[in-house]
Amino acid sequence: MNIYEDYINYISECQTLIEAMINNKSSVYYVIADALKVTDYIYKLYEQKKPIDEDLEEIFEIGFSYLANVLGDLKTYYVEYFDKNIDVFNYYCELMLYSIYIEDYKDHLTVQELINDDLENALNDLVFKIDGILVNKKPYDQKDIINLESQISELKVAEDDYKPVYNVFHLIVEELNLDN
Repeated sequence: MNIYEDYINYISECQTLIEAMINNKSSVYYVIADALKVTDYIYKLYEQKKPIDEDLEEIFEIGFSYLANVLGDLKTYYVEYFDKNIDVFNYYCELMLYSIYIEDYKDHLTVQELINDDLENALNDLVFKIDGILVNKKPYDQKDIINLESQISELKVAEDDYKPVYNVFHLIVEELNLDN
């Protein structure tokens, strides 16, 4: 098997969740929509035996890795925490979005060598708090979100130009003219 076959197999395993998010207008779908468009586009090039340059190969690898991480987490929430109840899943979408954002930010800081133990522990604590709410299906309100945003802002590295992966893939969608 190769990465393209691994990709299509993985996406087909997640198809029920993807369709549930689309059909129920889950806000968390936003963070994977453009990555899916791009990786699907590149996969179709592979399937049609068209040439794929190095840049597209790298974009595909990054996109697949990102999707595997995010969809893996979302699938765990959907299946194990929320018993495949899309209404409960949607109720917690905002918290899942923050969890995805924090994990992505942490990965970015690690790659850029801007993370230290204190920062990593603080980010992990935020993810742990969010996960505690999700696992235990605790209620949350706007005050919790404001508090979470404030804590994230305090942990931002000043000299960093972080762009979430989903924003980068949105730019790639525009560059490849996949908006149609």
